[in-house]
Amino acid sequence: MSASIPPINPLHDLRLLVYLFLSLRVLLLVSYPPQLLPPGQGAVAVETGLTRLGDFREHYTLATQTNADFLPYRDYWVEFPPVWPVLVHGLYALTQARTGDFTSWASLLYLILLAVDLGNLLWVRHLGGVLHGPGVGAALAWVYALLAAPWVMLAWNFEALVLFCLLAGWAWARQGRASLAGGVLALGILAKYVPLLALPLLWRYRPRRVAAVVTGVALGGPGWCCWGWWPGVANWP
Repeated sequence: MSASIPPINPLHDLRLLVYLFLSLRVLLLVSYPPQLLPPGQGAVAVETGLTRLGDFREHYTLATQTNADFLPYRDYWVEFPPVWPVLVHGLYALTQARTGDFTSWASLLYLILLAVDLGNLLWVRHLGGVLHGPGVGAALAWVYALLAAPWVMLAWNFEALVLFCLLAGWAWARQGRASLAGGVLALGILAKYVPLLALPLLWRYRPRRVAAVVTGVALGGPGWCCWGWWPGVANWP
């Protein structure tokens, strides 16, 4: 008599989760591509599509300053650390050489952030499974996939990148991979200052040696960037 095969729970199938997560967001991009409609008489261009009401248009406008050889931190003020301006301006230079329109720039940026957000989904599943068991990890991943806030912010700003650095830094710190954790937190700090909040938690919940290495790498990278590379700050007295 053959052994009975246990039923398969589709909610635990990682491939199904990833396929649905990606297909929905890519189909939305195809159905509602970001666009800047030509302005009417005496009006300004109108933004439509997924990125409407977000900050993509503002970042695109800043990126167009490179047409006049203007760079952030040198010719105009930017509120964010260098990772995001470098990404935005780099993508603009890439798309400007090919199409030079808002749609291609915003679509490419959206796809990059979607790849980062897929990493967030996997980290949520991994951390939930490590802390509370595989069933809870799978459930948390489905909750994250269905939440509206990460979905909306994906097309509005770059919070997905900040969240990825936080989750990856914490996961690697738990595994004792202090250098990797510090490196990814340094990247997050150079994108936005929020990942600094992870450092007190590391000192509270992780071994002192791990916390010290993570803190040193996480703060050393941005410190070197500020004083040795970041234009405008390197010239401070």
